[in-house]
Amino acid sequence: MPPEANESLHSRKARQECKEQVRKAIVESMLQATKTVAIDEAALDAFIEKFKPPFSRILTEQKGEGRWKHYGPHVLYLSRLIGSLAQFYALRNPLHPETVGTTHLEYAKSIVSKHCDLGRDEEDEQSYVFCGDF
Repeated sequence: MPPEANESLHSRKARQECKEQVRKAIVESMLQATKTVAIDEAALDAFIEKFKPPFSRILTEQKGEGRWKHYGPHVLYLSRLIGSLAQFYALRNPLHPETVGTTHLEYAKSIVSKHCDLGRDEEDEQSYVFCGDF
């Protein structure tokens, strides 16, 4: 049975807020750069969906909302890094910028993934990872 089947309303709300905030952070980081590039929205949505399994485990259960409040700032920081690096990668040749797509996002995640360990939850002694292998 998928973890979502047992999640509370608060956990669903936290997971949805997480997805929205991660998307917003990635897009904001790209818009704040000196030169913006186009974003393939479908590729971005598909990329963000890959975060669902790890975050379902983190945000499901009664503690989901509290975990989002605790880990959220670090997750948003990592999301901004992914967005900035994806844009940087798309601008390798500034005379011919590419649209940010799957390749750029995956490359950025591969760089940031070394820093995706969110730490241990002291209550249940479980370690959480945001953007590791998925």
